Amino acid sequence: MRIVHVTDAYLPKRGGIEVQVSQLARRQAEAGHDVSVVTRAPGPPSRDPVRVDRVGGGLAPWQWAPAARRVSALVAATHADVVHCHLSVVSPAAVIALRAASRTGVPAVATYHSVLPREPHRGLPLRRLPFDATTIDWTAVSRVAAASVERLLGPDLAVNVLPNGLDLAAWRTPFAVRLTDEVVLAWVGRVTGRKRPFAALRILARAQARLDRGTSGTRLRLDVVGDGPWAGAARLEARRLGVAAQVRWCGSLDHRGVADVLAGADAFLATATAESFGIAAMEARACGLPVLARSGTGLAELIQDGVSGLLGADDDGLARAVVRIADPHLRQRITEHNTVVAAPAGWAESLRQAERAYDRAAGLVRRHETPSQGTTGRPRPGTHASAPSQAPSLASRV
Repeated sequence: MRIVHVTDAYLPKRGGIEVQVSQLARRQAEAGHDVSVVTRAPGPPSRDPVRVDRVGGGLAPWQWAPAARRVSALVAATHADVVHCHLSVVSPAAVIALRAASRTGVPAVATYHSVLPREPHRGLPLRRLPFDATTIDWTAVSRVAAASVERLLGPDLAVNVLPNGLDLAAWRTPFAVRLTDEVVLAWVGRVTGRKRPFAALRILARAQARLDRGTSGTRLRLDVVGDGPWAGAARLEARRLGVAAQVRWCGSLDHRGVADVLAGADAFLATATAESFGIAAMEARACGLPVLARSGTGLAELIQDGVSGLLGADDDGLARAVVRIADPHLRQRITEHNTVVAAPAGWAESLRQAERAYDRAAGLVRRHETPSQGTTGRPRPGTHASAPSQAPSLASRV
């Protein structure tokens, strides 16, 4: 099967979309499929088994119009069986690829990796897309993200869940509850407003104040992994809140560095309110750590309250969750569960759902064909996702 992934964000930048698309493309290529990636992201030539075409272009129309023509040309030239477009709030290359696929009759899947804002003017105006949205198989990485897309698509189009994949074995480590007076919380992510690092500091201060009113003598520490434009301001905020001595700023770390931080932590704190999935939190969950997260986010679909972590309706609820997780008996029970029961985010399920999306996309194209535009009246690129493939199942190779 020829699969073309189109994404505005890609390696070498290492974010959620970038890593997910790279891993998905690589695993599909290793399963025997012909896989390529089209992206606006700058970077060196790819050394992976996946061909990467970098079209460049800025966000303004006059900057990426030439790149848009290249995207359309690449989609047409690859004779793809399916075009898989990966979108966030602003994704011009992915939208252009969806239009090119729709116009040429190539099965297309659109996957949203973000929760779209409620204000229509801030998101992609899906009702005014320059193509027929009913020819696309729409997906999102969680039910919460899917609901945000459905609000803009309207009631006639359903959005299926195509979850992110996670290499559980790479994060699964022997883990034991630390019986000390210090409870360490790990926070991992880009230090930007969307991830709400200030909220993590306020939660730390609020939970410590509540513990101080008790008799446990527990001291909290927050390990912050990541860097970003808000890092300097976050350090100032920690001093203002009086918790600077309780925060360890770890900076950006590679896989091993993050794993070392998680191994020395007692719980994982996730503060984002617009979290579509929560890859870093699920990596911590795979390590055995209890995950403390906001309800109403994509993480709430993966974390069972009181079983694999604790959920809070707001930041005060998260502060109460931090106080609760300071109890070593609760920590031990959740840690034992997370160590024995695998996190529901493995690559096998993600690849299975991708195959189903490709089959649905091919079915949509067939249903939209007319006698004058059918398989006999219009040249069709590739063989389509529903046709028998010489490559083995994507999920069977995991």
